Amino acid sequence: MTVRVVPVISIVCVLGALTTAALAGTSDPVRLKGRGTSQVQVMEKAAHTYADQHHLLIGKITPGPGQTWYVPLSRRHNGLAVLGADVVLVVDGTGRIRDVTPGDTPDTITLDTKATVPEEQAKRTALAQVKGADMSDTMESVVLMRGGAPTLAYAFDIWRSTGRAEEYDGLSRVWVDGHSGAALGKIVYGQTAIGQGQNTGRVTFDTKKVDGGFSMSDTTRPGLSCGKFPDSGKYLSRADDQWGATDTERACVDVLYAAQREWDMLGSWLDRKGFDGLGRGYPALVDWDQDNAGWSAAKDRAMFGRDPARGRAMTSIDIVGHEYGHAIYHATGTEDEYTDPESTGLSESTGDILGTLTEHFANNPADPPDFTIGEVVGPGPWRYMDKPSRDGESPDCWRRDLNALRDVHAAAGPQNHWFYLLAQGSANSPTCNGRPVTGIGIQKAGRVFISGLMRKTSTWNHAAARRATVASALELYGCPEVTAVRSAWDAISVPAGPTEPKGCA
Repeated sequence: MTVRVVPVISIVCVLGALTTAALAGTSDPVRLKGRGTSQVQVMEKAAHTYADQHHLLIGKITPGPGQTWYVPLSRRHNGLAVLGADVVLVVDGTGRIRDVTPGDTPDTITLDTKATVPEEQAKRTALAQVKGADMSDTMESVVLMRGGAPTLAYAFDIWRSTGRAEEYDGLSRVWVDGHSGAALGKIVYGQTAIGQGQNTGRVTFDTKKVDGGFSMSDTTRPGLSCGKFPDSGKYLSRADDQWGATDTERACVDVLYAAQREWDMLGSWLDRKGFDGLGRGYPALVDWDQDNAGWSAAKDRAMFGRDPARGRAMTSIDIVGHEYGHAIYHATGTEDEYTDPESTGLSESTGDILGTLTEHFANNPADPPDFTIGEVVGPGPWRYMDKPSRDGESPDCWRRDLNALRDVHAAAGPQNHWFYLLAQGSANSPTCNGRPVTGIGIQKAGRVFISGLMRKTSTWNHAAARRATVASALELYGCPEVTAVRSAWDAISVPAGPTEPKGCA
């Protein structure tokens, strides 16, 4: 039911995704509905043929624009996930494979998967890689592909405890060689931030009629709901459909309004069905006992806290869009664990891009569309997409040491800059190479971006994102758009790679 509510309060807080890595799922594709059954069958047959030829497993198939599907493929060796060997196919209804996102994918692997280094020794090594770490969990053995060579590795989740419910301060995943005991690398997943807020104004949103009244759940967008932390699975409810009497209600109004606008934007602008690509959403909890907001990949839910100084919810349009953007990031491509340190900054950038797209789609007069993040906080924005360095920390251009930045949000700068240039052009945005870029508009830029994201593999980095978005522009549009995509990447210093499609070059 659509309801009208009193003015609601929003505060910005941007937190990195709180993630624990999940490995790819199934040897059978998800059965799809809504497109011609014969086309689905032809597509599935082509995907299975490719997978069988290369000894790969098919994961969750997701519909793409037109009569295309994205088919993620992963590999296992002696029961262990092989990270870096995953690929994504783009297959159409005729069975033609339009694109293959390349991976490090030998058809056979020779590797002793019995570790010679004790787990406790490896754990001590992992803890030593994260300053101040005092907690470790979720050990699993994996195979890492590096330069065509497999390595047996322990994988540990490492964090610093805070004593507060569900707070992961600096959550990292660390890999340790199972035979030599050497640290192989790490990815930092989460950091914290604080915010203040303003009103989003009078809004409408959808609720559910239940016995005795109404609930903060959405029957038209399955899985989307809002409740009070920590009661996951319980929705707010009241006898009438006029929400906003309490701070908790106002926070949930903000969340459902923004999340529903993001869902609708995905369908109307980006041809994506729901947050997971198959018509499902995820719950949100407000009154989280932290002064920030976050996405928990471990529990598939968004959580929104309050500013302790003002007691206001951290639930502005772009921040709700940002947190659910993390959900979308992890529900695209192969969904394998990420092994490239750049993937964390790209996840943060994905949140910013999808939050910005949501803000433009909502076109709320109380929060006019822009290309800044957290602009309702205090005296100015937290991040700027036109010139990321305006925040004093984010780089405008890609560089090799992005993973060394103190804050993972700063690593979002280069791809945020790329998206701005692709959407708006360079008239008001300096480029790193001094050359102009002609924008293609935010809707086209969004479609290119999400189609590129659907090609994501475990080795996702800026070079891979460039290749994927060039391929998606070739698939979706013509040479002007392809040229703009390439020019925008050139403008932030990400060069073309050897596997980049050559069309329109």
